Amino acid sequence: TDRFHLIASSLSTVQDVYKRQIRSGRYGQIFQSKFELNSAMFSPDGGRVVTTHIDHNALLWNAKTERSMALLSGHTAEVNWGTFSPNGQRIATASNDKTVRLWEGLSGRPVGTLTGHQGAVFQVAYSPEGTRMCTASADRTARLWNTCLLYTSRCV
Repeated sequence: TDRFHLIASSLSTVQDVYKRQIRSGRYGQIFQSKFELNSAMFSPDGGRVVTTHIDHNALLWNAKTERSMALLSGHTAEVNWGTFSPNGQRIATASNDKTVRLWEGLSGRPVGTLTGHQGAVFQVAYSPEGTRMCTASADRTARLWNTCLLYTSRCV
């Protein structure tokens, strides 16, 4: 099977995400949005992608069929970053609305919201084992979150 990686263009008001076939060097368009894209991230298994947008939303889509799976709606400002947990069961999105929202990784169903930053949240990252998250904000802080406490009494 050929391997792919993503490249997001920013050359026009219509934003495109492309996959590039590494072996052949060929490109194929896989998603187009009428809003600017801020980030695009593969799930750990490579089967899904989350993209974040200036229109206050993120999109979960199937990388194999190239079809959208869910609109991740709930932020009240531009969404800067999206990422999957190491096991792919969760998605975290960071926004200018000073929050991080959590979603189910397969369905896109909302799971919760992290609050506490006093400025826009630019990025969120999971620890390699998935038991912690780190957020970076315009309020000049980075916060650590225990994912075991966020979801349930067990880590996912």
